[in-house]
Amino acid sequence: MLRSGQERILIEPLLIDVANEVGRHFGRSHSFTCIEGLAVTTDPGRLRAILVNLIAAAARSGDESGFAVDAMLVDRVASILVTWTSSSPAVELLNGDPGLSLAQTLTRSLGGDLQLSDGDERDRIARLTFPQQRDSDAE
Repeated sequence: MLRSGQERILIEPLLIDVANEVGRHFGRSHSFTCIEGLAVTTDPGRLRAILVNLIAAAARSGDESGFAVDAMLVDRVASILVTWTSSSPAVELLNGDPGLSLAQTLTRSLGGDLQLSDGDERDRIARLTFPQQRDSDAE
C-alpha cells in the first residue's frame, strides 16, 4: 500500500527529461543509461527536485565534457550514478553547493541516500540510492 503523496515512478522517462532539461540549460552534453522497468515508490515532486538539483550541480561544477547518468538495480536497490569532471574535491562540492545539500536532505527524508565521492583524478561521482525493485519483480 502506498503512503499519501507516493507513487510508483519509472526512472527512465524522468531521468531522460531532467538530464535533457539540465543539459540544455547549462549547454552541457550528457550520456544516459537505464535498465528497463526500473522504478521507485516515492514522492514524484521530491524525486524530480532531487534529480534536478543533483544533475544541475554536476553541470554547474563540471567542465565542458558534460556529465553521465546511469541508473541500475544493485541488490534490490535502485541506484542512480551521476559522474562528471571537476577540479573541486567532492567534500568541497557537497559543503559548498546548496543544490547538492538540498538533494541530500530530500533524499534522506524519503528513505534514500546520496553520497558524493572522488573517483579517478578529477572525476566526481554522486550515488543516489533507494531500496526498491523493478516493476516486473513487484508483481
